[in-house]
Formats: sequence, structure tokens, C-alpha cells
Amino acid sequence: MNVVKEIQRINISEINNGEWSETASWHAQYSNTSWVFGGNLPFELTEGDIICIFSQYGEIINIELIRDQKTGKSRGFAFIQYADQRSSILAVDNLNGGNVMSRTLRVDHSFGPKKHKKEGEEEEEPELVQKMNAAPPVIEVEEKSEESEESEVDAEDPMAAYFQSKKRKSKKEKKEKKAKKSKKDKKAKKDTEPSESKDTKDAKDAKDSKNLRDPRDIEDPKESRDSRDTIDTRDTRETRDTRSSIETRDSIDYRKYRDARETRDYRDARDARDSRDIRDARDARDSRDIRDARNTRDARY
Repeated sequence: MNVVKEIQRINISEINNGEWSETASWHAQYSNTSWVFGGNLPFELTEGDIICIFSQYGEIINIELIRDQKTGKSRGFAFIQYADQRSSILAVDNLNGGNVMSRTLRVDHSFGPKKHKKEGEEEEEPELVQKMNAAPPVIEVEEKSEESEESEVDAEDPMAAYFQSKKRKSKKEKKEKKAKKSKKDKKAKKDTEPSESKDTKDAKDAKDSKNLRDPRDIEDPKESRDSRDTIDTRDTRETRDTRSSIETRDSIDYRKYRDARETRDYRDARDARDSRDIRDARDARDSRDIRDARNTRDARY
């Protein structure tokens, strides 16, 4: 009970200090072992029951429940090994002081169970190896060949030949289906290729024809030169006509823009003149009203 309270006191002091770190914690001295010691366990618990309790905080790979050598009954304490060392820290912090079947558990770090020393033998350090009695290693299954599968079939089984033939038939159907699918994919791919190859071929032919000289150039150089001059003259004339049409269009657009601007200026001038005439008429009317009012006042007096 004193050990249980001491572990709880150390944990509370670390929490209150608020300066916890992995290297400064008291758990750091057990960083090379994932074993924990579970004491004051109820005698009725088996290895499976203990695994159910301690596996809340990690995967258990090994458990050593200490039993009496003569009677085989549990002595109330065990050594548990986790797959991850951090799980042992969680188990110590959370399970120590826990209540199971009216018994207060004592959970602390450990280096594993010690070997029984016989008379005349020197004490050896405990081996920190994973015995894997709680989590057996994964067995790698190799793929079996058809010959090995056939050899494993019981020859005396009357249905063995039927099952073998059925298995071979299903494998053959799968292979044929796969081959048919790949053939279909190749055919579909081939159907899409002609259009692309045709375009590529046309482009290549055009490029080759451009690079090759006209046979007439070799037979009649003068005629080929005249035809080239005619083509150049026609291209020059078309370029000139195009340029002229563009200039004409630009001049028309400019004339329209100028007319619109002049119209806008005339409209603005007219509006300004009208507003000025209105203002002058209003001022004259106000002056006349003032003069009439003054004359009326003078006549009254």
C-alpha cells in the first residue's frame, strides 16, 4: 500500500509542478523496458482476465502470472509486457491504486520476471525479449502452386477429383475472361488510332511536299519563275486591296466619330444658350417686379 501511495504522490507532484518532460519524468529510467508489475491481484483471475484489464492501455504481447509450483494456484501478482513502452506508462499512471474485486491494485514498472536460480548457479540479468505468449507472431503464408495443392488433396476422398477439376475449370475460365478483356481493350485502342495516324500522315505529306521542289521547276525553269511572279503579284494586289479596305473603313469610322462629336458639341452649345436666355429672362422679370413694387410703394406715400 505504501508503494501505491508513493507512486500516486509522485504523479500528483509532477502534475502540480507543470514542468513535465519526457526526460525529467520518473518514467524515463524505465524507457528501455515495456514490462509492468501487477500486484495484489485477486486470486480468481486468470491470464485472460488480467489481459482484459491491462489491455485498456495498449497491446499486450506477453504475460507471466506467477503460480504456486505445487498447487498451481495464482499467487496474486503477474508481469505484463506491452508492445509499446508508452503503454506501460499509461498503465502505471491509470491502473495503480485501482480497485478490482475489492482489492487495490499495485502497478509499477518492471524489468520482467527473473529466472529461478538453482543451487550453485550465478544470478543472471533478466532477458528483455518478447516471448509473445499473449500475442503469437504472424505466420506468413506462402502462395501454393497448383502441384502442391493437388498433392495436398486426399486421394482416398471420392470427391477429390471432382473438386480438382472444378477448381482447374474456374481458373481456366478466369484466364480466358482476362485474355478476352485485354484483347477487347487492344481492339478498341486500335480503332481510335487510325484517325490520329491519318492526320499525322497528312501533316507529314504536306511537310514533305513543301520541302520538295516542283518537277516543273526542273523541266522548265522560266515557266515556273513566271508562275511564281504571277502568284506574288496576285498576293501583292490582294494585300494592297485589303489594306485599302481597312483604311477606308477606318476613315469612315473616323468621319462618323467626328460627326457625332460635332453634333454633341452643337447640342451642348444650344443647351448652354437656352439656359443663358432663360436665366436672363428670369433676371429681367425679377428686376421688373422689384421696380414695380418700389413705384407702388412711392405712390402710396
